[in-house]
Amino acid sequence: MHAEPGAHMNHRLSSDATPRVFSDLRRSQSGNEKFTTNSEGDLVHTQMPGSPDFEEKKKPSIIPPAQIERSRFTFCSSSSDSTLSGSELVDLVPCGETIRSLFEQSVDDDGSWWLNCTNVTRAEVQGLGKAFGIHPLTVEDIITNEPHEKVELFNSYYFASFQSFHAVEEDDGIEYQGFSIYLLIFRQGVLSFSFVPNAHASYVRNKMMALKGSVSVSSDWICYAIVDHIVDQFGPVIRRMEAEVDSIDDDVFIMRDDDKNTILKRIGQARKNCMALFRLLAGKADVLGGFTKRCNENYPMAPRMDIGMYLSDIQDHVVTMTSNISHFETILARAHSNYLATLSISNHSQAHMTNRVLNKVTLLAGVFVPLQLVSSLFGMNVPVPWAGSSSNNLAPFFGITGFMLGFALLFVAVARFLRFL
Repeated sequence: MHAEPGAHMNHRLSSDATPRVFSDLRRSQSGNEKFTTNSEGDLVHTQMPGSPDFEEKKKPSIIPPAQIERSRFTFCSSSSDSTLSGSELVDLVPCGETIRSLFEQSVDDDGSWWLNCTNVTRAEVQGLGKAFGIHPLTVEDIITNEPHEKVELFNSYYFASFQSFHAVEEDDGIEYQGFSIYLLIFRQGVLSFSFVPNAHASYVRNKMMALKGSVSVSSDWICYAIVDHIVDQFGPVIRRMEAEVDSIDDDVFIMRDDDKNTILKRIGQARKNCMALFRLLAGKADVLGGFTKRCNENYPMAPRMDIGMYLSDIQDHVVTMTSNISHFETILARAHSNYLATLSISNHSQAHMTNRVLNKVTLLAGVFVPLQLVSSLFGMNVPVPWAGSSSNNLAPFFGITGFMLGFALLFVAVARFLRFL
C-alpha cells in the first residue's frame, strides 16, 4: 500500500462471487478437551481421559495468557468503538461492502486502522503482501517466521520485528519460549502478524479505545503500545524469578540431605529460565536504540519524533530488566558454588564419621581377639593348669576372667591416652 491503504486491494481481497478461502489451521476442540485456570489466572489446556492426546503426556502444553486472541483476524479503528473479528478475512466485511471500504472509511474519518492476523497461512501472507504493496523481503521474513529482531524502513511503511514469549508447562516446571510479532506500520494504520495465540492485541485494543479521547492514536502510537506491552509482559515473570532466586540462595545453606536433589533441580531450572529470558531481552535494547534514532531521521516513513521519547523509556526498562537477569544469573552461579561446597563439606563430614566408627570397630577387634585366644586355650580338651584341682575352687575362673577384664581395661586406657577413642 503506497499512497492510499486500498490502492491495490479491490481485485485482491474483495468479497466477490468467488471469495478466496484458505484452510483453517486452528485445532478443533473436542468434547474430551477442557480449559482450567491456574493460580495466576492463566488458561491451562488439559486433556480428559479417553482423548487421543491423553496418552501423550510427555508433550508440553502451552499455557495461553488471559485475554487471548481467539479470532484469526481482527480489525479496529481509532475512529470507531467497534472491533471486527473473524476466522477468515472476508468475515470482517459487512454485507454489501468490500474490504477496501474498511480502510478507506478509517482514513476518511481521520483515524488509524489496525489489522491483526494470527496463525495466517502462507497464501494469506502473500495475498496481503500484494494488496498492501509489501516488499518481498518482508513477506519472506513473516512466512519463514524470522526470529531476528529489527526495524527496517521502506518506501510506504516501516517494518518492526520483536520477540515476545509464552509459558510452556513441562514435567520439571514452567519454561518460557519466544515467538515473533511482526509489525508493518503505514501512515494510516498498522498490519501485525503472529503465529502464537497471545494477549498483546486485545490489551492494546482496549488501551487504544480507553485513551483515544486523550491521546492521538496514530499508527506509530499503536506500534509503541504493542512494543510496550511486549516488554511489560517480562515484568511479572522477572519479579517471580527474583523471589525464586532469593529463596534458592537462602535454602542452599539450610537444606537437608533429602533436599539436595530438589535444590539442584531448582537451580538448574532457574538458570535455564534466566538464560531464556536474557536471550529474549538481550537484543531489544539495541533494536529500540536504533528505533529511537530513526525517529529523528528526515525520511518520509520514519517514525514520528514524539514516539521517540516513549521508545527511550521502553529501552530503559529493557536495560534494567537485562541487568536484573544478569544479577540473578550471578546469584544462581554463587548458589551453585555454595551448593557444591556444602555438598563437599557434607561428604567430608560423613567420611570423618565413618573413619571414627571404623577406628572404634578396629579397637574392639583388637581387644576381643586376644581375649578370644585366652578363653580358647583354657577351654580346650587338653591338660591345662588347675584342671586337677577341686571343682569347688573358683579361683582359676575368677583369675582368668579378671585377667581378661584387666587386659581390656588396660587396652581401653591406652587407646584413650593415645586418643584413639
